[in-house]
Amino acid sequence: PDITVKRGRKNRIGKVVLKSGGIVEGVYLGNDGKPLAGITLYAQNHYGFSTSEVRHGTTVTDPNGFYRFEKLPEEMVFIVRPRSYQQTGTVSCGLIPDSDTDTRLDFGTGPVISGRLVIDNKPLANTRMVLELGQWKSQGLYRCHADTDADGNFSLRAGRPGLYMLSYNRRGKVSTTLTTKLLDIAVSAEDKDIKLGTIPSQNKTLRVRFDIPEAQGKQRRYFCLRKDDPIYGPYLFWKEEPLAAEMPYEIDGLKSGTYYLTTALQIGCQYRHKIEIAETDDILDVTLPTPKGSVTVTGSLPEGINHVFFRHESQNVSGILFNRDGAFRQENLPAGRYQFMAKWTCFDENATTVDIPDQPEFKLELTLEQLLGQLKERVMVRIFDENGNPAENAAVWIESEDRKIQPAFQGSYSSLFYLPEGDYVIYAQKDKQKAAKPYRVRVDKYNTAGGESRETFIQLKAKAGEKSAGKPKKRHPTTDTECA
Repeated sequence: PDITVKRGRKNRIGKVVLKSGGIVEGVYLGNDGKPLAGITLYAQNHYGFSTSEVRHGTTVTDPNGFYRFEKLPEEMVFIVRPRSYQQTGTVSCGLIPDSDTDTRLDFGTGPVISGRLVIDNKPLANTRMVLELGQWKSQGLYRCHADTDADGNFSLRAGRPGLYMLSYNRRGKVSTTLTTKLLDIAVSAEDKDIKLGTIPSQNKTLRVRFDIPEAQGKQRRYFCLRKDDPIYGPYLFWKEEPLAAEMPYEIDGLKSGTYYLTTALQIGCQYRHKIEIAETDDILDVTLPTPKGSVTVTGSLPEGINHVFFRHESQNVSGILFNRDGAFRQENLPAGRYQFMAKWTCFDENATTVDIPDQPEFKLELTLEQLLGQLKERVMVRIFDENGNPAENAAVWIESEDRKIQPAFQGSYSSLFYLPEGDYVIYAQKDKQKAAKPYRVRVDKYNTAGGESRETFIQLKAKAGEKSAGKPKKRHPTTDTECA
């Protein structure tokens, strides 16, 4: 701490304890439960690539699969495998090390989740399976990969209790990775192996058709289905360059609820349709309407603004504007009232509203002053319990100048905020547990102008009158059944 000493006076500052940082150690096991030697692990502040990445340490597992990190900060740390997208097995775990206690973190333990992936009545071979703790942007808190065999079989490890999302990942032309959600899996501390059988199971089926007008080309760029939310919801189906001859597309394994069908006919513009699947719908036939639009919108974004999102008042049409050779151009838009928002899709009272008339071409003028006033930073908050493990379903909010800000989106382990320039305090609570200390975040104009999300965390403390269960004390390297 900073200490002020006045001339000619003595200052008693009490006891000073110097901490050397936290220790995290354990055994790295493959999906088959066997220790793996020579595995490189990083300790860093992000799961994936980030320009703000800080590498706290690097280690390699010994012949018994044992690893050890020392001098780690008492903040959010991810233990990850380099180039995790290429690896199988457990590729990432997030935690908060404790400077007073050695933390045991074994990779590849927990129940085995197994099943068989069958898509379009065919086993999906050589396909990357992803088991991830939480939904949506909880990447890295716990993540395990496996590849299906020739008959579509797979097995993965769920190393922590909690709610997981199981997905499969295929590469395509439009996107380098296409992660499609299959189902949620709840894993408890008492669970042993979990056998899923053949997935997706034959629950409800959605059959989708849509027209492809000749004037707009023979093919659409892609067609997809999302659950619950048109922006943040997980992908349940993705088809690149859909063809009329392939329709109807049958999507199996669905449950009752709200879904969003989306097609993209041109770069930077999507057409969206909301549907509801009822409990009584075993098979639902849907024809996706094509919005009728003939307006070409042109203009130029001011220097310093990379892109601007837009959406129609019906919310069925949305997209992104960006300059090409100094100007933007969007064709075949329907007339109507639109909102425009710089950088993020967080349309709010600061969005610019423009009425686009029904005419062949409309020149859109967006000023730098308008767009700078919309800039925000996207802040992702992760919650951890008193032992440094991810905490599920905590209430999270932010306060600033007597304002209480709720998340734009909240998953099981992560909360997402869009914040303009200012000073903020993050709050969280779960079962009467509150934050161990004030967690503050400052957003300035340089943050809002950047293109990345900021990741931060908040740790809960034990309930009043209760003692924390603590973390396991140091144990020696072993390959006993205790670790396997």
